[in-house]
Amino acid sequence: MRLRLSLVMVGLFACGVPAGKPDYPTLDPAPSPEAPASVAADPVPEAPPPNPAEFAGPASSPSGAPIAITWAPAAVGERRTRDIAHLALYTSGWDDDIRRQRTVRHFHADERVTAVGGGRATALDAAFDDGRETVTFDDDAPKAQTLVSGEYRVEVRGDGPAVAVSRAGSGYPIGDREREELENIYGGGELGRDAPLLTVLKGRTLRVGETVTLTAEEQAIAGSGDPLDVPIYLTLATVADGVATFRFAFFTSTAPAGAEVRGVSLTFGVEVATGRLRSVAIVDARGDSSPRMRSASRMTETTTLTY
Repeated sequence: MRLRLSLVMVGLFACGVPAGKPDYPTLDPAPSPEAPASVAADPVPEAPPPNPAEFAGPASSPSGAPIAITWAPAAVGERRTRDIAHLALYTSGWDDDIRRQRTVRHFHADERVTAVGGGRATALDAAFDDGRETVTFDDDAPKAQTLVSGEYRVEVRGDGPAVAVSRAGSGYPIGDREREELENIYGGGELGRDAPLLTVLKGRTLRVGETVTLTAEEQAIAGSGDPLDVPIYLTLATVADGVATFRFAFFTSTAPAGAEVRGVSLTFGVEVATGRLRSVAIVDARGDSSPRMRSASRMTETTTLTY
């Protein structure tokens, strides 16, 4: 069974009665002049196979007093800056015909919470000044495009996970690709529902260096009702400058040969005094092999929130 990772992937749909189409930046398929030079110059490496040691739960060595997070409610008018750096490597092929792909994404947005319900943000305005993706296949020239650009209104409909997105609150619908990307960024954990893994954190009080294995109930919460049947480890790694760093990790392999393997690590930086997210780092590594075919992927993504 698979773990449905937090902070991603809920349904989106357009809302409201469309007004006149607003003047907003056109999504530009041409490469941006600000794209990092290294993306164009570096050859695409192969994705490394998952290393079980990277996703193992560290030995528990708790010290000090338990750390209690104060989970304060969100507030209308709260402003923050979101910066997302994404790198993914993909390798696949038959026999000696191996193909490689590198995907680099960067998103940067200024956000303001515009509505709160049940202590959680239920709507926000987001202005993106960067939302680019650069894809490189093998030794080909990089291909860049803009995925999101300009101002958006994101809001919850009812108590479900779905959110509505329109252009700058005008009600004018957005394109499918924009919708997909904004869904990945704002679905689930940001609006309307707590992220499942944050829900697990709210039920735990740990000491620095302490590692626990999630209970069956916690695994069901973490998997949104579809839990893994392998251990998921939770560690309170550090507390520094008022921010507690929690890490979830698991590794799974098909028996006995380990033809399909997957390792996942999610690290949350949480303000002790407020419960506000300061950072989310995801590593998702996968591998699949047979006598003639093999594939591997490794995705790393770091989100930094500045208030």
